[in-house]
Amino acid sequence: MIKRFSSLTGTLVLGIVLCLSSAARAERTEEAQTFVAGNGDRMIAILDEPAGEERKQNFYVWLREVFDMDTLAGLALGPYRSTATPEQMAAYNDAFANYIVTTYHARFDAFTGYTFQVGQAKELGNGDVAVRTTISDPAGKPIVVDFRVRPDGDSFKVIDVVVEGLSMLKTQRDEFSSVIQRNGLDGLINSLQQGSN
Repeated sequence: MIKRFSSLTGTLVLGIVLCLSSAARAERTEEAQTFVAGNGDRMIAILDEPAGEERKQNFYVWLREVFDMDTLAGLALGPYRSTATPEQMAAYNDAFANYIVTTYHARFDAFTGYTFQVGQAKELGNGDVAVRTTISDPAGKPIVVDFRVRPDGDSFKVIDVVVEGLSMLKTQRDEFSSVIQRNGLDGLINSLQQGSN
């Protein structure tokens, strides 16, 4: 009788834990969707501003607030991060942030007059959440853009953007690796600095 009671109690506790875990995951994905929706609307509003230095600066501020630059920089550098000196990492992080602003601004530059809609979200490993969005041009043609976000305190930060199935982070990591293999880490830093000017 005692064993049966213990078994029932264990099953009940396990069921409660699973329910709480499922509820927590559902809440996290909803919060991620809200985060992406609000910041996606901000991005569209910025890109609807007249082209020029002011819009680029506003985009820079938005990007720094929404994206986890340190994590992005480390992920883009891949295994080469472990061999970099502190001085190289400082120079790389600075060059990377400026390069990302220039690159993302150029890639999103054509999104003037577009609409932004958040779709489904699913939890990935490490607590990350992938939030699918659709950005439609003025004629209604959609572009599928997935934002991978990671918990950051009471909110989230973007750590990757996947446009029509193409991961911008993976693309950068492949490009960076190729440059490092040819010219070393200092060569990559110089290339990033030149690319953001």
